[in-house]
Amino acid sequence: MLRIYLFFIALLLPFCMNGQTFTERLKQQRSGQGKVVVVQDSILERIVNNKSTSVPVNGTRPIKQEQTPQKKIETAPKKADAIPAKKEEVSTSTSSGGADVKNSAEARARAAQEARLKAEKQKMARENFTEAASYMARARYKAEGFRIQVYTGGNSRTDKEKAQQLQLRCRQEFPELSAYVHFVSPHWICRVGDFKDREEAQRYANQIRKKRLSYEVRIVKSSVLLAR
Repeated sequence: MLRIYLFFIALLLPFCMNGQTFTERLKQQRSGQGKVVVVQDSILERIVNNKSTSVPVNGTRPIKQEQTPQKKIETAPKKADAIPAKKEEVSTSTSSGGADVKNSAEARARAAQEARLKAEKQKMARENFTEAASYMARARYKAEGFRIQVYTGGNSRTDKEKAQQLQLRCRQEFPELSAYVHFVSPHWICRVGDFKDREEAQRYANQIRKKRLSYEVRIVKSSVLLAR
C-alpha cells in the first residue's frame, strides 16, 4: 500500500512543479494526437490532483454554526404618543388649581366678614360702655323702683359664688345696667338694674330671657338708685 502512495506521489510531483494538475495535463490537446476526456467524481479529482478538500470524513455533515437569535430592539414611544398624557396632566392640574383658588377666595371672604362683624361688635361694646360710664357718673338719689331678680340661692358659699358669677355675666351683656349681689336671709340673690317704672324693667327682662342668662327672670319691687 505504501508503494502505491509513493508511486502516485512520484507521478504527481512533476506536474505540481509545473503548476498543472494531473488531469489538466491529460486533458491538454496536442497537435497530431487525440483528445482525452476524463470523467470522474470531484472528490477523486481532488485526491488525484493532490488538492486539499474540505469534504467531511466518514460522511459526516459539516456542523452548522448556530445563529444567535437577534433581539428585538424596543423603540421608545414617539413624542406624539406622549403628548396626550401630558395634556391630560395639564388639564387635571389646571382643574385642581382652579378649585384651590376658589376655596381660598371663599376662605378670604369668610375671614373678611368675620373681621367686619367683630369690629362692629367691639364698636357697639365701646358705645355701650361709654353710655354706661356716663350713666354711672351722674349723681343719683335713692327711690322706690324696680329691679330684675335673676338668681335666688341658699346661704352657702357655693350659692354666693354662683350669684357673683351671674353678676359678672349680666355686666358683660348689659354694661349700661348695674348688677347687685345681696344676702337676704336666708338666701343669696342677684338683681339687675335700677328702673323707675315697670315698663322699662319689662323691656330688659325680655332681653335677658332671649340671651338665656338665667332660668330665673322676674321683676321685683326694690329700693333703687336713680339718676337726677
